[in-house]
Amino acid sequence: MRPAMRTLSLPDKPLYDLIVLGFLLAVLFGIGLGDRPYSAPSESRYIEIGREMAASGDFVTPRLNYVKYFEKPPLFYWVQAESTRAFGFEPFAARVPTAAFALALCLLTYGLGRMLYGRLAGLLGAILLATSLYLFALSRVVLLDVPVSFFMAATLTAFLYAAHAPPGKQRTLVIYAMYVAAAGAVLTKGLIGAVLPGAVVFLWLALTRRWKVLKDMRICSGTILFLLVTVPWHVLVALRNPEWAQFYFIHEHFQRYLTKEAGRYQPVWFFLAVLLAGLFPWLTFIYQAKADALKGFWKHRYEDGRPLFLILWIAFILIFFSLSDSKLIPYIMPIFPPLLAMIGRYFANAWEEKPAPGFTIGLWVFMLLLIVMAVVPSLLSDYLDPANKVIVALSQGGDELHYLSFASMIAAGLLLLVHIQGRRRHVICAMILVSATILQLGDQVGAHYNKDSMKLFAGIIHDVHKPGDEISMYQIYYQDMPVYAKERITIADWKGELQFGTEHEDTSAWMLDDDAFWKRWLKNDRRMFTIMREEAYLRLTKTKTPESLHLYYIEHEGRNMLFLNRPPIDPDSKKEKHK
Repeated sequence: MRPAMRTLSLPDKPLYDLIVLGFLLAVLFGIGLGDRPYSAPSESRYIEIGREMAASGDFVTPRLNYVKYFEKPPLFYWVQAESTRAFGFEPFAARVPTAAFALALCLLTYGLGRMLYGRLAGLLGAILLATSLYLFALSRVVLLDVPVSFFMAATLTAFLYAAHAPPGKQRTLVIYAMYVAAAGAVLTKGLIGAVLPGAVVFLWLALTRRWKVLKDMRICSGTILFLLVTVPWHVLVALRNPEWAQFYFIHEHFQRYLTKEAGRYQPVWFFLAVLLAGLFPWLTFIYQAKADALKGFWKHRYEDGRPLFLILWIAFILIFFSLSDSKLIPYIMPIFPPLLAMIGRYFANAWEEKPAPGFTIGLWVFMLLLIVMAVVPSLLSDYLDPANKVIVALSQGGDELHYLSFASMIAAGLLLLVHIQGRRRHVICAMILVSATILQLGDQVGAHYNKDSMKLFAGIIHDVHKPGDEISMYQIYYQDMPVYAKERITIADWKGELQFGTEHEDTSAWMLDDDAFWKRWLKNDRRMFTIMREEAYLRLTKTKTPESLHLYYIEHEGRNMLFLNRPPIDPDSKKEKHK
């Protein structure tokens, strides 16, 4: 007997659900959003590109530290620029767009779950997604993966609805929304935004023999709409930058996927590990939920192809990225909405006291994970070297780490007590509350640890900065410094990911080789700050004194040092002292 799936007729108050759910999740995502320092490189990179667009008024050519930067399309940069204009330039404002897309992805999961399994399944699926480690962690960082996942999920959800809905105005609007969402995915992260959803749809049509569905998909007018959204920027950027097309299409799409050039190679099972960790704490229910939701999916694929569609959505994207030679943790975010929709269905059955095989086992494993979280930090402290980077990171978590361990143990006891009472819905509510609390406390622990943050140096420079002063970095580039400084940074003897841009535009005024930097530094006609790693300083001072190099020490944090090229203005200053 195949599992019954809901018809497309929805309960009466979806708008009410969206408002209440949106408010609750906005609180969850908003608490502590600005507490963490900017992280580098990825988060600061995307913030800085948006800032430079807002400052320059050039919304066509992306630039990083005012060097042409063509790795990604501009849609999210535009959103970042407008967020900066609207809310100011602070960590909270910079992260609002990502958190908003995470919220939208949860609401979309609500719609997907509701469409397939009913209102309660949709609500629980959205809440479980929001309280999963993967989405919660990504919602705190400015990255492209949450926005592109929203657009890809919207594309696939819209297609699934349109393929089964009766003809009418609502269906037509959903179809056109599908093309706009696909265009949004392309403008966020390139061709995969359309290729991956398109491949899922193609495989589903082939395996279910539903090719006639395409006749009702407004392919001609929808394609025109898609092109109207995506083509203008591609044409403008190509006209202004003849070198763009080769780098963007060949290097960023094909060479990055097919070669190890990006230096991000991981084994083929990498994303399976990411999936299991990212589903915390709900991974203890994934097997039961999948088995329950997809039972008989192949046998009944011609009668009801929706379970197969979910499998293809998850499997194809997971396999596609697993076969790539360039892997990063956030890449598989698009598969989480269908996964959590299925878990939401399973929890809805448990809530309504319907059969939910393995629920008690999942709960016990859930409690075991909490106990492990409570005891692991102290065990690591006992058995690892105090200088170990894991121990250093944990020690910098401060009181929040102790709160996290204590909360984990209390939560395990609370769940056991609630479980003994025998009401599944109370257990589910307790688990959701526990998960949200643990994630918030974990985020506060993480906010203490950013080993290469430029926040301290940026604050010191800001306190003594005068018009005409120049900020530089020697043989390194920490991408959060221009974000904090809100200005272009001089970079000495380093090219890295800015290499391509420096080859196609004159950037010699601020992208300096070693000789040009020292000539400017020693010329001493204006104040220059520079940041270098300790090993670079030790190498320089092996043959010359700090005085002869005009290296006047200001501050030292972690492995980085801050210098000025002039003696301190105030000899008693604690911030500008000669070493």
